[in-house]
Amino acid sequence: MAKFKFHHRVPWVRSIYARLEEARRERDESFSELGRVSAGLEQAIRERDGLVAKICSLERELDKTRQDTDRAGTQLDRLKSTLSRPERTIAAYDFLDDLPPEFDPDIYRSIHPDLQAMSVDEATDHYHAYGRNEGRRANRLRDRNEFVGMIPATAEALEIGPFNTPLLSGPNIRYLDILTREGLVERAQRIGVDSASVPEVIHYVAGGTDLSIVDRRFDIVVSSHCLEHQPDLIQHLQGVAGLLNPGGAYFVLVPDKRFCFDHFIPLSNVAEVVAAHHEKRQKHTLRSVIEHRTLITHNDSPRHWQGDHGLTFDRFAPRLEAALREYSDARDAYIDVHAWYFTPDSAAAVLSVLADAGLCSLKMLRLYPTQYGASEFWMVLQKPY
Repeated sequence: MAKFKFHHRVPWVRSIYARLEEARRERDESFSELGRVSAGLEQAIRERDGLVAKICSLERELDKTRQDTDRAGTQLDRLKSTLSRPERTIAAYDFLDDLPPEFDPDIYRSIHPDLQAMSVDEATDHYHAYGRNEGRRANRLRDRNEFVGMIPATAEALEIGPFNTPLLSGPNIRYLDILTREGLVERAQRIGVDSASVPEVIHYVAGGTDLSIVDRRFDIVVSSHCLEHQPDLIQHLQGVAGLLNPGGAYFVLVPDKRFCFDHFIPLSNVAEVVAAHHEKRQKHTLRSVIEHRTLITHNDSPRHWQGDHGLTFDRFAPRLEAALREYSDARDAYIDVHAWYFTPDSAAAVLSVLADAGLCSLKMLRLYPTQYGASEFWMVLQKPY
């Protein structure tokens, strides 16, 4: 200890100790400065990250603004297109008031010899008790061509899904389908049907069920055997309503499940229709694929009218296996099958309930039941003024 104290008192030793102390202080100050620099760097990194996040947020807002601007431009173009067209007056739709009724007692008696001696009241009672279910014609419309033939040539009309058998033609007609003309011709040739009548121009090509691609309104919309294919029936009806001028009408041809290959599949009910809309269905369910592939029977309408409906669950097991495989292989892609199964009365009931619930603005104007030997019924749904 004495030796240590001795050296500590030596001047040069004290100088070394002083320099060591100074070095320690400088080291500590350097560490402190490094800590401050590190903290500043971390703060700068945080600020940088915040700026990057703000930039990303601004870019997203800018993209949304651009999208909103594009949509607004599209809507403005549609509005300009609508305003540039002559306004349709209520008188333009007077022909809808003159459509033949479902039941005309004079025609009913005149075309059925066994009823000619009946009075009007007797003929009316007979029609509602027997004739309607027997498929007896009770008005002047003999076939589907006469049904759509009630549409005036001056009406501006859109036909949905014409494929190779369009119901309408003329300068005022526009067509919407899932394929271009070339695609429809190729499809017709592939499945072995005549392609000669495929429209020369498909004005609107929609790959799905969305009708928003159509950029104008019409007096009349027509579809044949289209309603039953819609995954979301309510969306379809609302979309058609949006395409119609006030007072315009939707002429619909719908298969009667009793007299086509859908015979054994249960009727659709309004709960199923509403559920599909709530789920915003864009594709058919596995249930619909199974029903359409396993429960269908022959498609010979006269045989159905005569009571010959074929076999129930015919070859069910292999058909079920094929349906499940098809659904799996599709990997969530759209499979075209029937989703809805109606008779004239069941369709009228469903549409009435949807209208009462505010889910469909189209009102039933006329319902023409299925005629003997045929497989479809006809409806005219009108958009209110």
